[in-house]
Amino acid sequence: MNLEVKKWKMGGFRFSWVYDTGLSEGGENVVFVYYDRPGRKAKVKGGEEGEGELLCSRTFYFAEANERHIMNFAEKVARDAEYRRQIINSETGWQKVSEIYEEVSYAAYKMWSRLPHFWGYVDGDRAAKREYERLGTAFHSLCQNLYRDISSGIDDLWESWKNRKEETLQSLLKRMEPKEAKSGIHD
Repeated sequence: MNLEVKKWKMGGFRFSWVYDTGLSEGGENVVFVYYDRPGRKAKVKGGEEGEGELLCSRTFYFAEANERHIMNFAEKVARDAEYRRQIINSETGWQKVSEIYEEVSYAAYKMWSRLPHFWGYVDGDRAAKREYERLGTAFHSLCQNLYRDISSGIDDLWESWKNRKEETLQSLLKRMEPKEAKSGIHD
């Protein structure tokens, strides 16, 4: 499901806030940023910005998915050319966090999706429904903790991700294993 929450213009940019349930766990709120400078281009360090094209899309995860946080982001994009340069060059903290979180949470989702009842249950089967709800809550909580930990340690984690990606991925993924997999019941 995809629902447009809000559209607005600010400082030569168009913003579109979308709620999309088909995205990663905790990342249902996405803001698309487009240039809105008909007939002219803005100068930034290292070149020019385009017009009418997508500058970026940013996913807001968990507690940061609120109007105040989103509007602060939009204001920074609209007013800070250096910040836009960082976005263009994928140098912002949120881009680094998102790259790591997306890959780890997707791999964890694939692992969890092999569990019985993770995808759903037959109507009327109360035990299966409870298990489905328990697994959904546990997965959400693990993803929320993962996101928090990635965000709080992004500088060191980014270096590890860039230099030893597979090792770092496996280390983060190990924390995401369902209890059933750890106890051997899963396989």
